[in-house]
Amino acid sequence: MMLTSGRWLHLDALSLLPLTLITIMAAYGLGFILAGLAVVFKRIQSLFQILMFVFVAFLAAPVAKHVWMKLLPLALGNQLLRKVMVDGLRVWQLPADDVLLAVGVGAAYLLVGLAFFSYCLKVAQDRGMLGHY
Repeated sequence: MMLTSGRWLHLDALSLLPLTLITIMAAYGLGFILAGLAVVFKRIQSLFQILMFVFVAFLAAPVAKHVWMKLLPLALGNQLLRKVMVDGLRVWQLPADDVLLAVGVGAAYLLVGLAFFSYCLKVAQDRGMLGHY
């Protein structure tokens, strides 16, 4: 794509790998929340299709305009990845408060997702909706 478009991205693995992992933590947290809902309610395929558009909105959120959008999952991590790939910055050249906030947001969503999934598993087991583990 870079060859055909003539626009080149900076692919610095040393900067992209940690930022990708930080960003993915929030996505995994949301995945655990959805998995918990699927364990309890079983038929939520249409919700998954709708949430795909919500994920795109998180990725396209104008974080620079609205500071509160930094707390959305995927939004701040995506902006930091964009700065590295488009502007050619290194991870240590990014604002430290943004990187720390991205770590905190990713970890928070992951922990909430794990806690919610654990709660949903208990609910499903109490209702007899799951087999024995």
